[in-house]
Amino acid sequence: MLTYLGVGLRRYGERPVPVYGRPCWEIQASLSGAIAPSLPPSARGDDEPRERGLWIFPPDHEHGWTAKRGRVAEIAVFHFESIPEPAATFVRHRGFIAVILAEPALSRVRSLSEELAPLRDGRDPLALLRFDRAAVELAIIALEALPERETVALLDRAGLAVASALAWYSEHMAERPRLADVARAVNCSESHLRRLFVAARGQSPQAAFDAMRAGRARDMIRGEAISMKEIAAACGYDSPSSFSRAFARIEGRAPRELRREREAGAFRYSADPGDMSNEAT
Repeated sequence: MLTYLGVGLRRYGERPVPVYGRPCWEIQASLSGAIAPSLPPSARGDDEPRERGLWIFPPDHEHGWTAKRGRVAEIAVFHFESIPEPAATFVRHRGFIAVILAEPALSRVRSLSEELAPLRDGRDPLALLRFDRAAVELAIIALEALPERETVALLDRAGLAVASALAWYSEHMAERPRLADVARAVNCSESHLRRLFVAARGQSPQAAFDAMRAGRARDMIRGEAISMKEIAAACGYDSPSSFSRAFARIEGRAPRELRREREAGAFRYSADPGDMSNEAT
């Protein structure tokens, strides 16, 4: 499902998009001009502005967007609820994908943005299928731009199973599923699922689930004016007190401290990387 589409001119040098985690998959391309992702100090990655670049970031990956001052870029940005496997697993393992596109691929990205734009009015009964097809095509475009030696990792079966488990858990988080429920959903035993998580991520399933819950709670605290009780329920905690303890253990501070910082203006957010308020004049 496509949740956002933005196309147009941006002055990311003068109006950078701040670093924060999005709740969706983000695919952004520089159709002309050069842009670059902004990454947290702890993250590693190439942050040089690129022309004809295409980036894929998974949900909750903290990043923003920047460029050299005085430069204008034409961008296309797509937000999807999901992208197809095994591409999703591959991107998560790498952190994100950044590639340079040949002209035919870049032209196809531009065409996709033009084809999808009129579908947002909800009149096309095939719109959802067309959105899914676009996500597949964009994933293929990105993966085809990588050296073949790197895409061999797409054959990683352990990673695929773990990604499926995390995706299922994310969808059912509010229901507080047990490990047995997750294992059943991905057709393996609990013990085998534990081994897969250690092999693919170097951590237990519970540690991964706890981090996912805390990450979602962090994003909700930063971005939404809702109660701690509602956040606790949405993230699968049985009470606000258990939520507060678990969050403080993982994040190093209580959720109310984070909310106070947000209310005091410690965080700045753009409504979307493609917000047309960023359009060059």
